Amino acid sequence: AYSDPVDAVFHVRRIDGNTVEFYRDFAVPNQQGEMVPFTLKKRFVFKPQDYLFELRIAIENSVNAYPPLDFEGFSYSLSYGPQIGPKFEELDGRYEYRRYYKYAEGHRDNLKLSDGELVIDDRVTWAALLGKYFTVIAIPDATQYRITFSEKPVEGMNVASRMFLSRPMIRSSRNEDVYQFYVGPKLSRELTRYNDPEENGFNTSNLHLEEVMDTGAILGWLEWILKRLLILFHSIVPNWGVAIIILTFVIKGILYPFTHKSYESTSKMQALNPKMQELRTKYKDNPQKLNQEMAALYKTEGVNPLGGCLPLLLQMPVFIALYGLLNKHFDLRGATFIPGWITDLSGPETIFNLPFSLPFLGDEVHLLPILFALTMVFSTKMMQNPSASGSQQSSMKMMTYFMPVFLFVVLYNAPSGLLVYWIVTNFLTIIQQKLVGKHRAKVQAAAEASTGGSGSPAARKTAAPAATKSKQTPARGKGGGKRKKK
Repeated sequence: AYSDPVDAVFHVRRIDGNTVEFYRDFAVPNQQGEMVPFTLKKRFVFKPQDYLFELRIAIENSVNAYPPLDFEGFSYSLSYGPQIGPKFEELDGRYEYRRYYKYAEGHRDNLKLSDGELVIDDRVTWAALLGKYFTVIAIPDATQYRITFSEKPVEGMNVASRMFLSRPMIRSSRNEDVYQFYVGPKLSRELTRYNDPEENGFNTSNLHLEEVMDTGAILGWLEWILKRLLILFHSIVPNWGVAIIILTFVIKGILYPFTHKSYESTSKMQALNPKMQELRTKYKDNPQKLNQEMAALYKTEGVNPLGGCLPLLLQMPVFIALYGLLNKHFDLRGATFIPGWITDLSGPETIFNLPFSLPFLGDEVHLLPILFALTMVFSTKMMQNPSASGSQQSSMKMMTYFMPVFLFVVLYNAPSGLLVYWIVTNFLTIIQQKLVGKHRAKVQAAAEASTGGSGSPAARKTAAPAATKSKQTPARGKGGGKRKKK
C-alpha cells in the first residue's frame, strides 16, 4: 500500500551526496515455468541548482538469462501524473490549461489528444507535459520508447494529465536505461541552460528545452519585446503591478501619434455629419449615387472614413501579445500589487464571496472586471458623435454597452495583471479624449472670435450672399409706392 514505508518494498542506499538508489530482488517464471531471478535498480541523480535530474533503470540477472518481463510487449513503464499544478481539482479552460509537446529532429509539435489519449511510437528527443507555469519534460536515451499522454479520468480528480514511457521488451541479462527529467518552471533562463554543457550539472547540450515556452507563432517577437520591457521596469521599481502600469504608459506614448490622428479624423467626420445627412436624404433612393457623392465629399474635405480605426488596428497585436505574456509570465505568479486586494497578478482578485453561484461568473466577486467594464463604457461614450443620425445613434448605443458587458463576462476570471493593464489604458484614453476635446473647443472658439463671432465657416458663407443682396435692393418711399413723374 502507498502508506507503507518505502523500504518495505525497495531497499534504499545513498551512493553519494547527489545520488540515491532504490533496489529490490524479483523472480518471474519463464516459458518453462522456471523462476528467473533479477534485481531492479532505480538510481536518481540530482545536482545543485538544477531542475533536471537523471534516472537510471537497471535490470540485472545473475544466472545469465534475461527475465521474461512482457506486459503487452513492454518490460516496464514510467508514469508521471495525474496532475502538474498549480491547480489540481478544477481547471479554468481559458487560463489554467494543459498542453502536450514532442520534440524530434529539431522540430516541436503541439499534440492534440483524441478521446483523451495519444500514443507516440516514434523516437523523440523529448516529450513534455505543460501546465500554466510548470512543465515536466521526459528526455529518454536512444531506445525507441512508446510515449503515451492521457487525460482519462482518475478517481477523485476532475482533471487528469498523465504521461507514460513504456520500455520495449528487454532481451539481455543486464540492461540499463538512462532518462533525464526536467521538472520545474517554464523559465527561459532555466531551460536554455541545457543547450550549453558548461551551464548545467549534467553536461547536456542542444536539448532546446526552451521550445516548451508558449509564445505566439506570429506575435512571439512582440511578446518577447514586451517581456524584456516589463522585466526592465521591474528592475527599476520592484513591484510587478507598477511595472505593468509603466509599460502601459510607454505603449500609450508610442501609439499617441496614431491615436491623435484618429481623434482628428473623428472630429472631421463629426463636422461633416450635416452634409452627409443632406446627401443621405437627397439620394436615399439611389445607393450607388450616394456612395459616389460620399466618396467625393471625403476627397474634397480630405477625410478618411477609416482613419478612426487605425489605433485599434495597431493596438490589437499589442493586446494579443500582452494577453499571452501576462497570462503566463512566471514571475507574476504570487506577485502582490496592492496588499490586501491584488495579491496575485497571475490570477483574479476577490473582494468577497457570494452565498450562491452565478452562471459564467461563479460565487467570487472580482472588482477589477467591474472597473474595466465601467471605464470602457465611459471611454466609448466619449468617442461617440452626438450629431449622428438616429440609426447611427442606436448602433453606437448598442456597441457602447454590448462590448463592455461581453468582455466583462469573458475576462471575469482573467489574470489581474491583464486587467490592470486594460483599466489603466482606458483611463489614459479618457484623459486623452478630454484633453483633445478641450483643445478642439479652444481652436473653434478662437476661429469664431477671429470672424467676429459669425459662427461656423458654413454660416459665414450663407451670410455673405444675403448682405450682398440687401445692397442691391432699391430704396422705396414711405408706403412703398412709386415716385410720380412731374
